Amino acid sequence: MSRVPPILRWLAGGLFGVAIITGLLVIKGDGQIAPLPTQVSTSATPRPTKVVPTLHHLLLTVTDRKGATLSASIVNHSLDGSSTNVVAVDPHIVMDLDTLGMASLGSSTLETSPDLVQDATSVATGFPIDGTLVMQRLSLAGLVDGVGGIDITSAGDFIVTPVGDQPIYVFKGKQHLDGTKASYYATFLQDGETEAARMERMSQVLSATLSAMPTDEQRLNEIITALGALAKSTVPSQEIAQMFLELDKAQALGGVPQHRVPTVASDLTADTSLGWLRVKRGASLTLARTLTGATVSDYGLKPPVVVMVSSSKPEDRLAARDALVGKKLAFVDGGNRKTPAVTTLSVSPRLTQAQVSQIAAALKLPVSVVSELKVVGNLPADALVTLGTDVLVPNP
Repeated sequence: MSRVPPILRWLAGGLFGVAIITGLLVIKGDGQIAPLPTQVSTSATPRPTKVVPTLHHLLLTVTDRKGATLSASIVNHSLDGSSTNVVAVDPHIVMDLDTLGMASLGSSTLETSPDLVQDATSVATGFPIDGTLVMQRLSLAGLVDGVGGIDITSAGDFIVTPVGDQPIYVFKGKQHLDGTKASYYATFLQDGETEAARMERMSQVLSATLSAMPTDEQRLNEIITALGALAKSTVPSQEIAQMFLELDKAQALGGVPQHRVPTVASDLTADTSLGWLRVKRGASLTLARTLTGATVSDYGLKPPVVVMVSSSKPEDRLAARDALVGKKLAFVDGGNRKTPAVTTLSVSPRLTQAQVSQIAAALKLPVSVVSELKVVGNLPADALVTLGTDVLVPNP
């Protein structure tokens, strides 16, 4: 030590003294190290955060190999997680595909994107829809197999495969179906059978499948991802898996309640072989509000303005529809009614004066009609226009 220069010995002594003083400041009087504040974690591992589901209303469609919709359902899971419902939508309902014109739900998937079909279905039925999952029959089979098959009760004995294929039987009564049998059972339509019968079977299979979903999120993600190229969606598969996980929590035991969008025959086309239907929108809105607490008009950040046009002549309604296209207004078929002498306009309280003026300008309604408009709180659309003989609907 004698060889160490005095200045270095002085520095070393000073540092040692600082260390002692620092230790005395950290150590408490009882000799224990002062505890960390409760809000500070000693672990570097991040705490898991709860995933808040963003998908509550899913349009689930099953198509054939060509892309035509065989079956469609809206799966609704309430915002508070207390209820789950499956609402069957008839593929024959007519909808407005914006600039592509009017088409049935069954054929619309052949003509346009799932996003546009989703929006059109929402407007037609009044049900809010957040996302769409489109599956081919083989994809539905994979979904059923992914949950280990399902238990159903068949109303009769059926050969569910198409004519010419190897017959697959589903017998009357309670039984367990694998994916192949379940997917055929849900999508086949035998001679003389109504579309309602197929819708009921599809709802039965879908309800049983949702009730059998696993509670493990990783396994759910694997099932949805495994649907592969035979399925496509407008939202990430993780969101669909998260929704199904929430469904399982809400419906741990028992089936998912089944409903149907109410419809009547549409006369918008002269070709009766198409069998188009229009939604009984007043009844559909009541059902939507009962099951979801909302309708398309009050759900989302920028809900569309839905204009329902009523007239005794289909060509007048279609001409009104053409006038509304491109004006950020959605058209709904108001059905066939007796043509009054005077045109009437009723609007929802939520519409602004600017929106009312936009509707009037698009349909070229006279000032007398606008001045006599009625504000009604329970309309089947945001605006209801009944065309009278005093108004000639413009045809752009």
